[in-house]
Amino acid sequence: MKATYSLREAQRQLPQLLQLAEQQPLVITRRGKKSSVLLSADQLDAIFETLEIVSNPESLKLVRADQAGQLEYLELSELDGMLKGHAR
Repeated sequence: MKATYSLREAQRQLPQLLQLAEQQPLVITRRGKKSSVLLSADQLDAIFETLEIVSNPESLKLVRADQAGQLEYLELSELDGMLKGHAR
């Protein structure tokens, strides 16, 4: 299915487009020009979460360190063992 719809098409097909928008953003045009984008609430939440991460210098530093392979990850069981060793 296409990802760009005229306003008139979008009005006629709104229920179907709401379902399709769960899979991909849809562009709505008005008079042949991009006017709006229809996307799922989950997609919008992901965009805001990403903006929050990249706008925080410490978070961005961690993301870059991960991408460079500079972080070490532990299995949950290893972490549990470490925490139990420090519990009193």
